[in-house]
Amino acid sequence: LERNTGGAITIGATTDVAGDAGTIAGGAAPAINIEDSANVSITGLIVNSGAGNSGVRVEKSTAAAMTTNLSDLQINGGAIGVETVGGGTGAVTMTVNDTAINGSTDAGMLFNNLDVGTVTVNAATIDGDNANATADGVRIVGSNATITFDAASSIRDFSDNDFEVDGGTGTISFAGDIVNSSTVN
Repeated sequence: LERNTGGAITIGATTDVAGDAGTIAGGAAPAINIEDSANVSITGLIVNSGAGNSGVRVEKSTAAAMTTNLSDLQINGGAIGVETVGGGTGAVTMTVNDTAINGSTDAGMLFNNLDVGTVTVNAATIDGDNANATADGVRIVGSNATITFDAASSIRDFSDNDFEVDGGTGTISFAGDIVNSSTVN
């Protein structure tokens, strides 16, 4: 989904839960790539990521504003569950709702150089399942955006950092739980 400046792109219905809208299998590239597209909503998919790639990659490299809504997804495997890359001057407004990220080998969620905008994460479960000794739950690198995780979000079983902020001047908040016990399902 690249450089769409027209109408909204919608996959799935607002009432869909993970799997209702189908399953996508990734390969040598991110399973879902959203780049500089004005308004994208994806709901109800199961995303099986290819090794070394992202389940969902959101990239902002222009001056135009961008809105992305990810809801009721199940993202399995791959290097990164949800990867958000900035670099453009346009604001990114992004929500991630009721999403499960399972077994990422690099990071469950990565925000890199996201300088303008707001990301809100609600009721997300980011479960590393101890898939890799160097994997992080959430990694925020050089970002100046506002990034908020609600109390219903959780990070589980990552062998490296559960929540890492590296540089940037953004407003970052995490109100959820961090659990490092393989007995938690």
